[in-house]
Amino acid sequence: MTNLNHILLNKKLVIFSGVNKKLFGSVSNLKKGIGKKMQQKMRFILFVISLVLISTLSANVYGQGKDEIRYVTLPGSKLWIDGTSNIDSFTCRSNLVKGYADIEQGLKVKTPSSEKDTVMVSVLVHSLDCGQSLMNADMYNAMKADKYPMIKYELLNAHLSSHPDSLSGWFTLDTKGDLYIAGEKNVVNIKMEVEKLPNGNYRLVGSKPLSMLDYGITPPSHFFGLIHAHDKLVVHFDLIAARETKIKSLANEDVLLAK
Repeated sequence: MTNLNHILLNKKLVIFSGVNKKLFGSVSNLKKGIGKKMQQKMRFILFVISLVLISTLSANVYGQGKDEIRYVTLPGSKLWIDGTSNIDSFTCRSNLVKGYADIEQGLKVKTPSSEKDTVMVSVLVHSLDCGQSLMNADMYNAMKADKYPMIKYELLNAHLSSHPDSLSGWFTLDTKGDLYIAGEKNVVNIKMEVEKLPNGNYRLVGSKPLSMLDYGITPPSHFFGLIHAHDKLVVHFDLIAARETKIKSLANEDVLLAK
């Protein structure tokens, strides 16, 4: 009887062991199946994320060179020069100011290392009016207007020195650029006050003291030197700039500014 019970017990253990193997084997296979599905799903998710990242990076890298905005000066932009003589003061004004600036996204001015100038402002010398024809003629002659008809400014670099005021919209730029007058070039530092207008345009205001002598200009004189201009001048500007595409849509024509 004892031997019979022992034999039966061994059979039950063998059967139970077989059942365990099948049961746990099934569970193990089930886990493996679920694991494979999860791995496949994770691989797919990672693949999608990779595509999104690659697309985003590509847009940032390749889009920066293309997504440039050109701002151009509008009618109403003006420049004037204040000076003095031994008997009086005078002002010469021009409302014919042309300029443009190529700006990358985020209002970042393109680096000056590019082959083309990216910020340019120019004024026709003969557009300056001092209020008297004789004074105008003397000024044009002193500035060699026939040979060098343009006063030209090219930006080298600009730095934000004060952050935009959320209430007024004004901020300050410290700029450095090349100023060409009468065929001579000098590097000038100008502090510009910039205002973002409600319509999205920008207003730039500033001034710069100059000496005629720095540009090889002999101060004009009259009556055998009895009346003569002083060499010190102050150049003022008040410019309005708008996106070129905006002007094109409003005027229905291209705005092309000569350099």
